[in-house]
Amino acid sequence: MSSSSCLSANRNPETKRVRQNVQTEGDRPEPPPATVISLREQMDEMDWRLLHLLSERGRLVQRIQKLKDGRERIPTREAEILARLAEQNAGPYPNETIRRIWNALFEAAPDLP
Repeated sequence: MSSSSCLSANRNPETKRVRQNVQTEGDRPEPPPATVISLREQMDEMDWRLLHLLSERGRLVQRIQKLKDGRERIPTREAEILARLAEQNAGPYPNETIRRIWNALFEAAPDLP
């Protein structure tokens, strides 16, 4: 291609439009806003469900505490729960993250009213 045809190709609006839509490695566009909004709405719904499940779990802990007449933690029981969760965990969160979340639940249990 001659330098004059190169120059004329650069002036062509269609060529410019095509070049603007070319993506390079690591330069991916963000998903359309509707997709992000939809995913966030799904996360909001899941947050609500998780909150209610945590509340249900807390109520069970309260019932157990009343039956035991105490609020002491039982490390062997906690270890069994963590081992079971690690075995059942399909990701994407690593087991260490799951362990930290459940440890926070274990630590909060004695403070339940």
